[in-house]
Amino acid sequence: MNNSAMESFYAREDQQLEDRFVTYVIELEGKVLVVEHVPARVNRETGEQFFSVETMNRLQQLTE
Repeated sequence: MNNSAMESFYAREDQQLEDRFVTYVIELEGKVLVVEHVPARVNRETGEQFFSVETMNRLQQLTE
């Protein structure tokens, strides 16, 4: 795939993603931790959630 085709692919993929705040649920040592208002990019069609590295690092700090 050439650069132009890759850029088009990512542009189309990007158009399906929407910035939202979501609820993130973590099970930790038999307990459930619910974190509300977590920034994510959400696929409009599938609902799949994508988190930035910074967000994942902050969520990971909650489990330490």
